[in-house]
Amino acid sequence: MRLHLLAPCLLLTLAACSGKSDPADTGGGDEGAAGDGGAGVDGADGADGADGADGGGDGGTDGGPPEGTLIEGQPNGSFLVTFALVPVGDLALPFQAEVVTVETSAGERTIWMSLKASKDDGATLSEVLVEASGALAEDGSWTLPGVGFVLPAEFAPTGSDVEVVVDFLGQTNAADSFCGELDGSIVTFDIDLAGSTFGAIPWDERGPGAPLSCGAPPEPYAPIEACPTLSAGLNTDFPSGRELRSFEIVLPTDVPDAPMPLVFAYHGLGGDIASMLEGAELRAMADDRGAILVVPQGADFGGSPGWDAINVDPYNKDIQLFDDLYTCVTAQYDVDLDRVYATGMSNGGLLTGALMARRSDRLAAVAPMSGGVITTWPAEAAPIPLLAIWGGETDFAYEQDFHALSTEMIAAAVDRGQYTIGCDHGLGHELRASFWPWSFDFLLAHTRGVSPSPWDGLSLPESFPEYCAVVD
Repeated sequence: MRLHLLAPCLLLTLAACSGKSDPADTGGGDEGAAGDGGAGVDGADGADGADGADGGGDGGTDGGPPEGTLIEGQPNGSFLVTFALVPVGDLALPFQAEVVTVETSAGERTIWMSLKASKDDGATLSEVLVEASGALAEDGSWTLPGVGFVLPAEFAPTGSDVEVVVDFLGQTNAADSFCGELDGSIVTFDIDLAGSTFGAIPWDERGPGAPLSCGAPPEPYAPIEACPTLSAGLNTDFPSGRELRSFEIVLPTDVPDAPMPLVFAYHGLGGDIASMLEGAELRAMADDRGAILVVPQGADFGGSPGWDAINVDPYNKDIQLFDDLYTCVTAQYDVDLDRVYATGMSNGGLLTGALMARRSDRLAAVAPMSGGVITTWPAEAAPIPLLAIWGGETDFAYEQDFHALSTEMIAAAVDRGQYTIGCDHGLGHELRASFWPWSFDFLLAHTRGVSPSPWDGLSLPESFPEYCAVVD
């Protein structure tokens, strides 16, 4: 139903490769944006590591399960425990949990749990990440506070280590199930996990549709039913994905007498429309090229605006937003449907990668900047042209290795037969205004369904910098 944490190193992993970098915020949050003369303004440092990450914080134990008599009718054994991280697009993270419930000789009822990260439907497990224990009430309720651990890069959708601290607020329903709420944070990204949930079933019964909470599973997102009237400039209260979203439409000063190309542009984590448009002079570039530009505002992701680049449709509200905006913008403006494009920086570059994977039937080309593909990429997806731009081995933000993400995306795209250009500018995690002219040259040169690329076999245009090259 929803993506259970993919894991491969080719997908964005959380920061095992270096210390935390200071993301710049001038160009839309976790990505830096600057003029030609220098880097963007440094943003806030990543959050400090949580105490007890290797032992479970206040709820951690290192000595194994407590001694006592197993409690009849309470869970004991191996379970699939799935976190549903609501602020991160309901991202589902699977774990294998060993659970022991006992009554000690002193009459204390205790629940003990150890967690291992899981991928490939349980075929691959991590070492034990954390052990924790807490009191088990007569009604089956229990709390494990401050359970901290580091999700290894191999099991993280971004391909780098991710530090997490959670409070389990649980309820055992029977010997074969338990569920509850999660509080805490993804420390690496400073994302508040309030409202998240978990569900558990016996490990041997794992499979699609495993419970994620004590309640009913979430409903899929539905396409927009009636488009509101859109206008140039800021549009608010746009109904999409059971929320009201905002976005800006930029129209050319001189609207041509012909269908216009349409470019979607996505800011980074913590960014906004204004920083994306003005910080990197994107508005002027779209106007110069006679393109309609749509710049959406990210929804709240645990305290910062961002994009769901992981979950698959119809359970991804940001892919649904793309669909709904495509429907409404193309209905009200003269758009060339064969010249629709997507670009974005950092978290926005990851969403661009997700759209390349999931919406290749609508897009003519994409240009992710410090991006990647961390969602499922269907084998039948069309091989659309890709311009991958990133900042080399120092391209880190929020401890995520965007060098690895970008290069793995490139390798996968080439294997799929996509015309691919790689541009390693070596400036780290940054977006500059000077990137836009040749990025737009690339995008607007491509038409959906036309293969091979009109640039195939040719040298890159003179507008391209020397660090760009066609990848065979």
